[in-house]
Amino acid sequence: MILAGDIGGTNTRLAIFDDQQKPLTEAHKFSTGNGHQLEAQIGQVLEKFGQKVDRACIAVAGPVIEGVCRSTNIGRTFVAEEIGKTIGFKSFTLINDLVGNASGIELLGEEEFVTLLPGEGRMGSRAVVSPGTGLGEGLLIYDGQYHRAFPSEGGHSRFAPTTPDEAGLLAFMQKKQGDVIVEHIMSGRGIGNIFDYYVSTGRKPADSVLAELAKVDHIGRGGVISKAALGHACDVCKSTMELFVHALAIESASMAVKSFAIGGIYIGGGIPPKILPLLKTEAFAKAFTTHVTMGEFLKRVPVRVILNDDTALEGAALYGKRFG
Repeated sequence: MILAGDIGGTNTRLAIFDDQQKPLTEAHKFSTGNGHQLEAQIGQVLEKFGQKVDRACIAVAGPVIEGVCRSTNIGRTFVAEEIGKTIGFKSFTLINDLVGNASGIELLGEEEFVTLLPGEGRMGSRAVVSPGTGLGEGLLIYDGQYHRAFPSEGGHSRFAPTTPDEAGLLAFMQKKQGDVIVEHIMSGRGIGNIFDYYVSTGRKPADSVLAELAKVDHIGRGGVISKAALGHACDVCKSTMELFVHALAIESASMAVKSFAIGGIYIGGGIPPKILPLLKTEAFAKAFTTHVTMGEFLKRVPVRVILNDDTALEGAALYGKRFG
């Protein structure tokens, strides 16, 4: 048996699996907070399960180097050896959350993703782009027999505009904070940043949207804005989400080119399943496949949206079984 975990910037999921990847418990959901509650949360799951579990594999949002993760969006430094000893595990493996997400792709059934672009469906390397609280990216390198998951901190690469509006957004963000990375645009908070840019140009949001935004914190702004765009309730929100979708398509295409992901781009994270009508559009397809030199290659790359919230959790269990 193995305890698997997925620690995101907002939520933490924990569950116990057997060696055949069958879940032995439900996925327990906790607030991540500053990450220091993890040991207590694991203890709750183990106490409720009531049987001895001596292995764990936890996927966490942040770079993992030699079992240590200084998490970018959480605020804690996770040390695998210390956590394992505190709880009493014989084996405790810490992996990047996108390694977990990527590992879980092979477990997905047809009903657990939506195809945006069919491509050719060839066997080959894959890449994952996951906008949520932050922007996670990962790779699945195909060695001729297996797909092996590797982390990437591509979400922290610098944002490069490709349209006049994106150039205006970049200048707006640079004036406000200096350096601008793609996560500042393609995330829940990024949606809020795009919205603020359009407001700064003099455009007026719907009063109903302003009233809803006044009720939420900065993390919740993206949900209000995207919901208004889907409901055609606010032109500023509509423009915000159009820019978000365009930028996501460009970033996904860039990942496909950099990793030669002929096996497909998988779009994960909490945001894409909630905005599927905006992704299943000609605008997304055109932005993804239009490229000065690699357009024909990109037309061959499948693009799918992951619907299963527990992909990273299940992937962590699989990774822990194979490599932990």
